[in-house]
Amino acid sequence: MESADKPVVPFNPNGGLTLVAMPGFEEQARRAARRVDELSRRSANKQYTPVDLAIPEVGEHPSGEPYMYLGKRHIGGHDCVIITSGPGTHQMQSELFWVLNHLQGRHAGRITVVTGYFPLGRTDKDEGEKGFAMVSYVVAMMQAAANDRLSRIVSVDMHAAQTVGAGRSGSITELSMVRVVLDRAIRDVLNAGQRPVLVFPDDGSAKRTGEAIDRLEADLRMHLPVVCGIKRRKSSTHAELRRLFGDVDQLPGAIALCVDDEIATGGTNVTAAAGIIGEYRALEVRTVVTHGVFGKGFAERFSVSDCPVSRVYVTDTIPPRPWLAGFLESGRIVVVPWTDELAEALYFMHWNTSIRSMR
Repeated sequence: MESADKPVVPFNPNGGLTLVAMPGFEEQARRAARRVDELSRRSANKQYTPVDLAIPEVGEHPSGEPYMYLGKRHIGGHDCVIITSGPGTHQMQSELFWVLNHLQGRHAGRITVVTGYFPLGRTDKDEGEKGFAMVSYVVAMMQAAANDRLSRIVSVDMHAAQTVGAGRSGSITELSMVRVVLDRAIRDVLNAGQRPVLVFPDDGSAKRTGEAIDRLEADLRMHLPVVCGIKRRKSSTHAELRRLFGDVDQLPGAIALCVDDEIATGGTNVTAAAGIIGEYRALEVRTVVTHGVFGKGFAERFSVSDCPVSRVYVTDTIPPRPWLAGFLESGRIVVVPWTDELAEALYFMHWNTSIRSMR
């Protein structure tokens, strides 16, 4: 007879659930594993789901050539989910491809990649004579590394909607954290006795977030003013916000919450915020994004005393790097964890349940 603290583990044709943590994602994987276990134990309508962890050993030989060690324990015959995220640096991609190759070589029962921020996701269009769109390349390389045994790729709030079509039908799934991070930002404004106005970089972004806004308005029992911009994108890394339309009459004296999928250098955010305050007389501008890329130039722009962006809300799809500690401690950057949503997605995928309701 099983003891009360060790329930019966139901049979799963995909094997036991194993989270494979890429370098830098060990703690995120541990938190998600604990949360899956808690959810499955406490909910009467969920199957008990213990979670194993596998952490690859990555390093370099004296010659400078890399190595990766990952044994068969918790891998062979298991439902293996890689926990990682972009940006898709050379190191990130090569390590991901190595792990995928190891998982198929160790005869994993099923292989899934959860990458919070899609690698090279901004390169969704050809840039004239300069370069090709690289999203399909990343997907093809993942499949090749896994010897075509990669079951699914899951990512959050992708830069371009067409990214889900870069692989086979149903092989790329998008989740959304917009409602969760926006809920935190709005409640902070309301708790301070101020008025929020949502500002989107373009009409397309506002439409993609429409369902989240509807749910927030129902939860908060209030109407949320929405302003959209006319944005001109010059490249995958540079865009200009030309003018605003929508509920612009609500901006004077309000807290403008500028919503987007990511923040990198912060250049566009700072320029737009200066215009929203100077031309439209907003009291304050805060940036609300899913992915905190925080690339070169961010620290310099946001360290100046007259920076027009007072606060940045992000999730931890990309775990905060140590150099951001000062911004975190001062409250200039507020991190909204995605542990609960990640755990729910892992549970649903493991038991072959649709995760569309989480989008």
